[in-house]
Amino acid sequence: MLANTLVAIVVGAAGGIGKYTAEKLASRGVFLLLADINTKEVTSLATELAQRYNIRAEAFTVDITKEDEVKKMVETATSFTGRVDYAANCAGVLRELPGGHPSQTTLDVMKLTMAVNIEGLYLCQHYQAEQMKTQPPRPLKFTHPVSDHLPGERGAIVNVISVAGLQAVGLLAYTTSKYAGLGLTKEAAIAYGKHGIRVNASCPGLVETPMSNGFVNDNNRSIHAAAFAMGRASHPAEQANVLSFLLSDESRQVLSPSKLYMTGSTITNDGGYTDLKLPNYMELNGNAEGYPGSKLRNEREASESRADVDNVGLDSLSLSK
Repeated sequence: MLANTLVAIVVGAAGGIGKYTAEKLASRGVFLLLADINTKEVTSLATELAQRYNIRAEAFTVDITKEDEVKKMVETATSFTGRVDYAANCAGVLRELPGGHPSQTTLDVMKLTMAVNIEGLYLCQHYQAEQMKTQPPRPLKFTHPVSDHLPGERGAIVNVISVAGLQAVGLLAYTTSKYAGLGLTKEAAIAYGKHGIRVNASCPGLVETPMSNGFVNDNNRSIHAAAFAMGRASHPAEQANVLSFLLSDESRQVLSPSKLYMTGSTITNDGGYTDLKLPNYMELNGNAEGYPGSKLRNEREASESRADVDNVGLDSLSLSK
């Protein structure tokens, strides 16, 4: 059984999309290394999932801006069975409110956002992919007869980006980091595809997580909902289903034995936000009664020192889009 068990790293597993992705993978019998800076929550989740699904699930405390900690994270996951099959990178930080003017984004906020959302993602993706590259290909687990003739896979990585990586949403630092995150994903897909490693991205819209609770409340929830064709924000479990698919063999090509199929791809799971387009966050900020907008953001930043920004930001590493 151990030889056939898949192993996954879920980064940012203490809450939001990461937490539900961990549960989805656990329901499939995947062994899990649940990584997060929030030790208490991720440890509790690992214990819960291990008991509920009879799997191996361990917690790992990590600050993804620290290279030695990320490297150790991957080494720990590899120790389970000698390989890492899946990696879901769900950690991120948001220190702005939608609709703010670019001039309101401080250098401290820009540095923190880039450190987590870009440098942290780079470190995770780099060490995950390099470990996968050393592994023998794994035979596919797919019911279609053609799968018998397909090459095996060394690993699959999915990065949670955001619709902010596809269009401006009034978040200067966050949007910049998410555009760059898509670049990291696509470059890695090109570089590692020949090694049998797939790298894809998921771009959610507004998701009901602790991160979005910073600017969505009962007074403006209906206003935000109007920006989505589905008329509501997404539940993190709906995002986890997409991540699980992108990691699984079901997202492999079954018609052409010469290729892997889904790699370098971006799935936009945003409830129709990027299609509806109106009203967008910047219009909501200026025209919608009850929307917090830049006033609250300015009040918050005026009361925070750089140390406060860094501390709150690092506490938010577990919060997914």
